[in-house]
Amino acid sequence: MTETIPNPTSPFKATCMRVLDDWLFIQYPTVFRIKNPLPLALGTGKELNKQLPDTITKNDFKAAMSWYCGRNQYLKAILKGTQRINLQGELVGEISELDKSSAQERLDAKRKKYIEPKRPKPAAEPIEFIPEPEVIDMIEVIEPVLPTEEVKPKKLALKRKVVEPVVEVIIEPTVEIITPVEVESKPAPVKVTNSNVAVAKGLKVTLVIEPASIPVIDSTGKKTVTLTIQVANTDIKVTTSLSSKSYRKAMNSIEELGVDNCNAILQGAMKKYGVIDDAGLVVQPKKVANAE
Repeated sequence: MTETIPNPTSPFKATCMRVLDDWLFIQYPTVFRIKNPLPLALGTGKELNKQLPDTITKNDFKAAMSWYCGRNQYLKAILKGTQRINLQGELVGEISELDKSSAQERLDAKRKKYIEPKRPKPAAEPIEFIPEPEVIDMIEVIEPVLPTEEVKPKKLALKRKVVEPVVEVIIEPTVEIITPVEVESKPAPVKVTNSNVAVAKGLKVTLVIEPASIPVIDSTGKKTVTLTIQVANTDIKVTTSLSSKSYRKAMNSIEELGVDNCNAILQGAMKKYGVIDDAGLVVQPKKVANAE
């Protein structure tokens, strides 16, 4: 089962998907993967550049490697990892502190560019209302009319009209943008017992298959091809499912190189006895010793 890039949304990602999905994920299924990537050995890009198929240009390959090694998952793998691997899946060197520092700087730059601008700005301070100058009381005084006859004086009639200020306050809604945080799944803790049985996280299987023994199967219109492998001189048999594209590519390589000039290697994970999952079939030319 090969890796794929989910939901390409731009011509750039579509180019990366074509390079990775049509070549690197098939040719090196245990080295290149989208989830939980592994730190690549220094010089891997130069080594792959020498093996480019005719259908992939150098610019497209450069863009795909830049995207793959610039993802957050890959940079975090550099920070957490200690060893690098080559194209054969072998540990070939330690990750230097300078490389870890460079990966951290790239992550910080991404966070500053893409995440911080989306964070909500602090709410504006409330507007303080300053009242208008003191309202002047309007008093109207009615002068009494003096009659010809003596009368008791009337009290002054006072009329007070108070105008109260009207304040209109507009409160703008505050929108809080919550940025999703990537949560990395952690494996369940292993229970420690007093028995002599150790627990492994997984079982990776690598089988070297005789190219001449691989059967010719019609994969037209099929997504997968089921293959049964028997270990020589034993009763051990295993089954696996290969993608039709990977199977056809391997058979074409065997036909071009010849059955005596190549090796067929099948790699995958055995989660259930006798069944290999996530398998990939790779055909490589045999190394010829230099004559002295």
